[in-house]
Amino acid sequence: MTSCGDDPIPARRVRVTMPSGLVSAVKARVGPRGFAAYVNAAVARQLRCDALEELLEGKDTEVGSTSAKPQPGV
Repeated sequence: MTSCGDDPIPARRVRVTMPSGLVSAVKARVGPRGFAAYVNAAVARQLRCDALEELLEGKDTEVGSTSAKPQPGV
């Protein structure tokens, strides 16, 4: 997996289509000049969450589900 946004270089321009409501909400929160940084942070956060979820799924397979009900007396 590559870096999750910690290293700003190299950057690459991409084009993304988003629902207009999301675009408006982001611009209202951060202004027009903070849009890219906000989206970058959101994508980096999602990549970290995805990696953590994959790790936990692997552990579930390895040792059993962590969501199992506790056994009485344990």
